[in-house]
Amino acid sequence: MSKKTVRFFGILFAVIAATGFVSCSDDTTSNFDPAGSIAEIFENMKGDYSGTYNTPYNVRKEVRFSIDKQAEFKISNFPMENVLYNIYKGEYENVRLNADALTFSAPIDSVGYDSGFLTFITKSNTIVNRIDFSYTKDEETHNGWALVTVKGIFNNTMKMMDANFIVTDLVIDNKDYTSTTCPIDNIVEAKHQ
Repeated sequence: MSKKTVRFFGILFAVIAATGFVSCSDDTTSNFDPAGSIAEIFENMKGDYSGTYNTPYNVRKEVRFSIDKQAEFKISNFPMENVLYNIYKGEYENVRLNADALTFSAPIDSVGYDSGFLTFITKSNTIVNRIDFSYTKDEETHNGWALVTVKGIFNNTMKMMDANFIVTDLVIDNKDYTSTTCPIDNIVEAKHQ
């Protein structure tokens, strides 16, 4: 388990313990069960989402993703534009992605509860978190792969999610761009369907 995950679980435990302590210390408070409420909100979070994100030239594009019953985060059209823009900047106009349906899937690793919002992060895994892609620039084809982690915040009241698809590792044509470009954030605002 990574240091971030251990720290996250420690924070989650402290929040649940503190909430339970406050609830138990005053007999007049409601019977709020943070563990039960978190589990219920987590179940409410599962399902299909539709949202938008900004491309490098401020064009809004639609993206759809889902969280299945086994808490697997799945997307079939990963937003690659921002990743390629980070590589080419001003020359991005000459880049054409060879496929729009770039799939990504990763299990949710841990959840937390902060100020009324459920937070989560997907598991770091170099096999399932990898997106393979190809594109053409100046009539030359390039191949690459990226490792992605998703951090999300779910608003149960509004049935909205902010999902950040974070590229943590990036290799193109066997050249490692990780240290010069990563992390790359791709923030999507999405509505539960």
